[in-house]
Amino acid sequence: MWVFDPVANEMLYNFVYPIAQNSRMQYKKYIIKGTIGIFLSSQAIRKRDDLLRKSEADLLQAREGIKAKVAEVEHLDSVVKKLKASIQDTQKEKNQKKREAIILRTEIQQLNQELQDVHKQYRETAPELASQDEKLLLMESSLKATQEQLSEQITETVHQEQSSRKSQTELQTLRERIIASEEGIRDYK
Repeated sequence: MWVFDPVANEMLYNFVYPIAQNSRMQYKKYIIKGTIGIFLSSQAIRKRDDLLRKSEADLLQAREGIKAKVAEVEHLDSVVKKLKASIQDTQKEKNQKKREAIILRTEIQQLNQELQDVHKQYRETAPELASQDEKLLLMESSLKATQEQLSEQITETVHQEQSSRKSQTELQTLRERIIASEEGIRDYK
């Protein structure tokens, strides 16, 4: 049977109570620390989730931007190809017109030489004046027609050269836009 001993009871109380108090405080500290840790972890998870959602939105936006840039580059590539083809066609036409102009100049030189020969013969041969005069008029009209053709050819060649320069300028502008677009795409990456 247990007998109540006030001295022993007080000694036991003085020994056990501080240990019990200390244990309760540590337990409360652990609970508080755990609750704070859970709260902080929850906030960190929310922040991480918010950042993740924002990053996903930014990634989608960047992908759309890249798709748009790629589409623009593809469009510009097709325009560049068309302009190159147009420039090549213009260059071929220009070369053809130059060849025709050379032929016409040669004809003009030949006609001028013939005209000079006719003038010489005209002066030397008075009896054949009527026939030579007619021949001279024909040659002069032929020369004028050839000169007019040459003038038209030269005008057309100048127009084609201007068109070619304009196309080359547009091509250069497009190349610069492509380079800028590619740099923009690289900047997105």
